[in-house]
Amino acid sequence: MGTSEEQRTKPAERLRLLRNPYTGNTVVRDDDVLIDSESGEQFPIRDGIPVLLREGDVVGINRRMQWTFDLQSYIYDLSRTRILSGLEAGRSEYSEQLDVNPGDRVLESCVGTGLQLRNLQENGKEADYFGVDISYGMLKKCRKNARKWGMNVGLVQGNAEQLPYADDTFDVVFEFGGILFVPEKVETTIQEMTRVTKPGGQVAFVTPTAKLLDLNLFVKAGLKWFGIPSEPGPWEAALEIVPDIATNTFQKEIWNGKLSVISFQKPEEGVIE
Repeated sequence: MGTSEEQRTKPAERLRLLRNPYTGNTVVRDDDVLIDSESGEQFPIRDGIPVLLREGDVVGINRRMQWTFDLQSYIYDLSRTRILSGLEAGRSEYSEQLDVNPGDRVLESCVGTGLQLRNLQENGKEADYFGVDISYGMLKKCRKNARKWGMNVGLVQGNAEQLPYADDTFDVVFEFGGILFVPEKVETTIQEMTRVTKPGGQVAFVTPTAKLLDLNLFVKAGLKWFGIPSEPGPWEAALEIVPDIATNTFQKEIWNGKLSVISFQKPEEGVIE
């Protein structure tokens, strides 16, 4: 954990990184709201968590996901240990693929309850961690978990398809399974992850393999609930959606072939003519 001085300055620093995801404008804090510096649009800060979403824009599958994960947040951690036995080993394998260095800013899109952030810390990956999720229930659980684990995580309620951060903000941006639930907007989600990554930074995401879908009926049932076909799925050709500008792209199967990690580097400034 950081010093008390660092603890005091981080909240203000983190707010300066935020943007109105609909306009790209900076936001300023006034009591318990964030105000767009140009349009005047206001967003609430709910129990310390900025909510950079327009409620009326959370529709369709996003609304169903938000509602479902708000309910699941109370039992999510327990359900993952029971239903996806051995997944912690897969998390550790994923942590090995993330190029996290001390002092880095690291964002997890679709952070859930923060289990992958904890795994990173337990594997010696010390950094300044951030998390975005569309579910406020999951963020509340993540905040509770982070305090228990001795982590200081900057959490924001937002949409993975419109991340509420400035361009070129993070050294590493990753997700662990959230892409599974945005099959029609995977490309947009990856583009957003790339946008907020610094030049030279790493973008990584995890997709299920056919092996996982064949072995785990719970995952298939979950996909059916959200109206997502389990096969063929757009994640099966996930390398095709990596931006053309990407460098150092690689794909690796982890967790005994049940998951596939895809990672790439955002080009340094000046690489693209």
